[in-house]
Amino acid sequence: MSKTYIIAEISSNHDAILYRARDLITRAKDSGADAVKFQLFRADSLVERRGAKDFWRTYKANEMPDWWLPILRDDAKELGMDFLCTAYDAWGLEIVNQFVDMHKVSSFEAGDHQFLAQVAQTGKPVIMSTGMMDSKMVEESVSILTGNCIGDGRLKALLHCTSSYPAPVEDANLLAMVKLGTPAWEYGLSDHTTGITCPVAAVALGATVIEKHFTDDRDRVGPDHASSIEPSEFRRMVDMIREIEVALGDGVKQAQPSEAAMGELKIRNVVESVSRAIDEHTNVFRDIGTIAQRSGGDEPTRR
Repeated sequence: MSKTYIIAEISSNHDAILYRARDLITRAKDSGADAVKFQLFRADSLVERRGAKDFWRTYKANEMPDWWLPILRDDAKELGMDFLCTAYDAWGLEIVNQFVDMHKVSSFEAGDHQFLAQVAQTGKPVIMSTGMMDSKMVEESVSILTGNCIGDGRLKALLHCTSSYPAPVEDANLLAMVKLGTPAWEYGLSDHTTGITCPVAAVALGATVIEKHFTDDRDRVGPDHASSIEPSEFRRMVDMIREIEVALGDGVKQAQPSEAAMGELKIRNVVESVSRAIDEHTNVFRDIGTIAQRSGGDEPTRR
C-alpha cells in the first residue's frame, strides 16, 4: 500500500497570532504530518456566501492576514512538509494560488460550481471535501471540477466528511467513503470527530488521504479547537496509520517470511509421521511373517 497522505488542519487554531501559527507547523511536523493546512477568508464574504450572520464575530476574530502566507509556506517547506491553504472565494483563491502546489476545497464550497471552475482553471491538483452532500451532488461537483481542469490540474482525491464540529462517531458513515473512489482519483477522510478511531479505520478501508484538525490545546476558545486533537494524539494516530499500512500488505495470498520456520516444522512433522507409519507397517509385516513361519505357512506378500 502507498503511504497515506496526512494533513494537519490548523485552520483557525492559530487564534490570529502569527507565532502560534508558526509553532503549530513545527508541532505538526514533530507529530508526523505530511502537510499543514490553513484557511484564508474574510468574515464579510463568508457571511454573505453562507448566510451566517450569527457567526460574523467568530469569523472576524479568526481571520488570517494574507501577508502570513509566504512566511508559513516557507516554514513548512523548510521542515519538509507541503503547505496548503483553503480559499473560500475568488479573492482568496487568487492570493492562495501563489503559495500552494495543490488546492483543497472545503465542503461548504464544494457545491459552488462557479468557484469550482475557478479552482480547476488554476491548473493545479485538487482535493475536495464532500460534507453535507449526497451522491448526486458529488457527481455534479466532480463533473464541473474535472470538466474545467487545465494544465496539470486534476482531481486528486475526494474526502468523505461529516460537517459537524465536533462530529459524533455514529454519523461518520465510513462505508460511504469507499464509494467515492475511482481509478481516476483517490478517496479519503476529512475527520471532525474528537478521537482517532475514524481516521485509523478509514485507512484500513483504503483511504489514502487523511485530514485531521490540529491544535496545541483543545481547551482554547475558538471555532475549531474542540474538534481538533493535540500533538500527542496526532502522533499516536500517525503511528497507528503507518502500522496499518504495513499490516495491509500487498493483498496476495501466500506464505509469509515469518511463517517459514513454522512451515518447515509442519513439513518435518509430516515426514516424521510418514516415516513412523512406514516403520509400523514394516513391523506389522515382519510380525505376520514370523507367525506364518512358525505355523508352517508362507510369508505374506507386501503390496
